[in-house]
Amino acid sequence: MQNNRILLLVNHWFNSLKTNLKTNKIKEISSTFLKRKVKIEITEPNNSRGQEPTGLLLLNDGQLTEALAVKTTIQKLNREGSIIPVQVVAIHAGERHAEYGVSGTKDYLGRGARAGLYENFIIRELLPWLQE
Repeated sequence: MQNNRILLLVNHWFNSLKTNLKTNKIKEISSTFLKRKVKIEITEPNNSRGQEPTGLLLLNDGQLTEALAVKTTIQKLNREGSIIPVQVVAIHAGERHAEYGVSGTKDYLGRGARAGLYENFIIRELLPWLQE
């Protein structure tokens, strides 16, 4: 019986952290790898304890977050307890067919030719910028 009370208490505390998501912050990062300004939308958990997000979700085609109802979907998953609180970083597409693909390997139509540069943007520019 003691374990059930502890579980309920922990569940109540965890659910209190999973309220709504903060309004998107829209930023632009100048990328030396992509040679363009990259627009990103950042959505963070809005929890009453002010804790840092425990997860990070990077989304390609960030310009489609509203059309795809990303914010609503994340809120629903949070309420259900299906995911941990997460910071969503939606990256707007540039040269989509060139930047998305397998790094270092373009397909037979030449798509993904800049995927290695996009990978460098993510690892060497975006992730360090997010940690600041």
